[in-house]
Amino acid sequence: MRHTQALLRGTDSVGQQRMLKFHNGRIPDDARELEIYPDLWAGLSLVRPGPGTAIVGSPQTVLARIQEYRDAGISTFIFSGIPLLEEAYRVAELILPHLNL
Repeated sequence: MRHTQALLRGTDSVGQQRMLKFHNGRIPDDARELEIYPDLWAGLSLVRPGPGTAIVGSPQTVLARIQEYRDAGISTFIFSGIPLLEEAYRVAELILPHLNL
């Protein structure tokens, strides 16, 4: 992970730099320290490039956060999860049917 953090510090991405400033490459004792809003977690940037955040929680919680983004005017989303295949199935079964696409 230190190698990943060293690589990320060299990027000129403004979003990535903000994430690095937020957690300073430190893994907290409690993962909730990286919760930047209810059910919105910034810990992914510790292990992979990009300023991404994760919506975490039950399907109902995830749907509520997505609706908040929609209410704010966001209309395009890129959904992914870890592990990729299993989360793709979960999103397809538990989230997508409720989004009225």
